[in-house]
Amino acid sequence: MWHLSRGNLAAVLPCEILLQIFFASIPASHEYDHSISQGRNSSWSRLSLRTKRSLPRVCHAWHGPATEVLYFDVTLRRVEDVQALANTLRACSPDLGSQELVARERDLSSLIKHIGMDAFPVLVQDVEAVKQDLALILRRCTRLTAFHLHTSSAFATEDYVDQRAEYQLAECTPAWMFPLARAVEDEPSQPIPLSENQVANAFRERLSSSLREVDVLSSDPVDRCWRCELRIGSIHPFLGGAANTLVSLRLGRFFLDPDFDFNGPILVFNALEELYVYYSLPGVSHYMCAAWVLPRLEKLTLLQCESWRTLPPDEVLRAHGRRLRYLHIYPGLLGWPDEFARSSDDTALLLADLCPALEHVVLASKPARPLPLNHPALRYIDVWANGTGYEEDALIPTNIAALLRAAVVDEGRARLPNLRCVRMLLSCYEPAGLASTLLAPERHPDWPIVCHPAGFDGSDEDVFFRVFLGNWAVQTRWGVLSPSRDLCLPQRTDLWVQEEASDASSVASEAAAGDEELKDVMVDWKLPDEMQPDEDMLIAVLEEQGLEYSAETAEKEYVCGNPDSDGDSLNSQSTGNMYDEDINLDTTSRLRGL
Repeated sequence: MWHLSRGNLAAVLPCEILLQIFFASIPASHEYDHSISQGRNSSWSRLSLRTKRSLPRVCHAWHGPATEVLYFDVTLRRVEDVQALANTLRACSPDLGSQELVARERDLSSLIKHIGMDAFPVLVQDVEAVKQDLALILRRCTRLTAFHLHTSSAFATEDYVDQRAEYQLAECTPAWMFPLARAVEDEPSQPIPLSENQVANAFRERLSSSLREVDVLSSDPVDRCWRCELRIGSIHPFLGGAANTLVSLRLGRFFLDPDFDFNGPILVFNALEELYVYYSLPGVSHYMCAAWVLPRLEKLTLLQCESWRTLPPDEVLRAHGRRLRYLHIYPGLLGWPDEFARSSDDTALLLADLCPALEHVVLASKPARPLPLNHPALRYIDVWANGTGYEEDALIPTNIAALLRAAVVDEGRARLPNLRCVRMLLSCYEPAGLASTLLAPERHPDWPIVCHPAGFDGSDEDVFFRVFLGNWAVQTRWGVLSPSRDLCLPQRTDLWVQEEASDASSVASEAAAGDEELKDVMVDWKLPDEMQPDEDMLIAVLEEQGLEYSAETAEKEYVCGNPDSDGDSLNSQSTGNMYDEDINLDTTSRLRGL
């Protein structure tokens, strides 16, 4: 039995090991919704934010690595968050008036690697102050590698000076970051450039020096609140400074002038491996092919693909598909696309010839006929669908994996030596009500990646539950579906096999016998309490947050209770400001960029 002296306890675990442990204790960023709409007592606030804020308080030996975890990924949700972080960075900045340049506190800006803003609301009178603080944050965070900004349909997305009198709230939009142009109603061919601001200048510095991931997707299904059209042509020189550094780019709804004549220099993105783009917007396809060279592109997601008949991706895949390993054709939000109008042979030729390295393809809808694919590298095929065909009885046959493969792949003519599975992506989409937004947990373009088929190691009967944006995604061997799907799995498929093998005279009798049999073999697919829909879901969420449900007050606004007090923070000025101002920080489980 041996003992370490008190002074040597800190040396038991090196900082690198502590960092690994601390990052592993924080949920991944895709698991919870960070937006302010979830309230102060959201699952992200309790399970992620409070965990990170508590780590530096455990002991002095943990303070260094725990502070790195705390500041690694910053989520800005409110005006107070921006002000608090800016004040913290000012407090720990070097004294530029001193010749010795001695820092008063540890320079925390070097620890910030990711900044995220989701539906960031701001009062009109606070816009200028927030812009100043945000510009300071971007200038100081010289090691920033990732930035994401997700706008919402709840606010007008043009600058506050052009808003009508009834709008009292503004929102941080891509117009703060990019030098865009506004279309004029009378003369749409002559857009007016928007003046650059200090935030755009600071963002340009980071884009040309350190940023590797940029995400400016909009969560709005239809831009109902937009008072202007943002022209993508204006950001062409803006992206030029990041051509050699960007690894992942997710572009939102930037509209290109139909008469835009590209005469600028071609951008060669030497490091870009992942691209999300709204493919159905006018001119975007031609702009991608004429203005960009993507020699290392491996993952391509084409958002809002309404139909391959009106806008097939041949041009884009011919220009950028040689190295693609993942292709996602994400269906539009105004309605499910028609089944492939192009012939199955053309579709097969498209994937085989233009994307020879393709391993995972996600189709916007089920093909009209089974595809005679001839692709030696293809491993996974996912198909977006709004139903399985068994919804009437809420039953899914246990051999649905084989049935789905037969419906998508022409086994007689296809040559897919490496194909492992064909899956269905079932969502709860309601075209009439526009219920599901682009970034909603019930239907999301990241479903195939978060619920990757290679990560499922169970049997055909197993069911995995993935946490996704504060909700659940149900993963099986044959597909991924929203938790609100009310489906049951029978224990065997004898009934379906008998019906397919029998003639018309025996189907009726077998079906009648099968109805009685199913009563015995059918088992309910029980979901966790948090996955119950409607009122049950609301009650579960409120109970989780320590609140009570009342039918009389369900329609009224309520104020959540204050979270735990943060007055017992560490005696460290560098982190004390963060706790006192209730800054919201989010840390992912990745160590990239450290």
